[in-house]
Amino acid sequence: MMRQVVAFFGLVLCGACAQFPSIDQTVTLAGQAAPFPQIVNIDPLLAEAANTTVTPDTTAAIEARAAAARARGAALNRPVVSDRDRARMDQAVADRP
Repeated sequence: MMRQVVAFFGLVLCGACAQFPSIDQTVTLAGQAAPFPQIVNIDPLLAEAANTTVTPDTTAAIEARAAAARARGAALNRPVVSDRDRARMDQAVADRP
């Protein structure tokens, strides 16, 4: 247990000696010269959102998108290698000296 504690503190001390890159150097000159974003009033956006209603068509469209996403997910879960190819690869490995 004592060795683990000493090793842990040794690693922490080694990490404290590391030099980290300067974050300021990651911003390009164009980024530094760019103007600040404009602050806009959110009230028109909220008013538009309040006037939005969910209809049966909206619900059907969302359910269709969800079903399509589930189908794509199911397609990703299929095996990448077919059973025939898997058997051929297994046989090739078994035949190796």
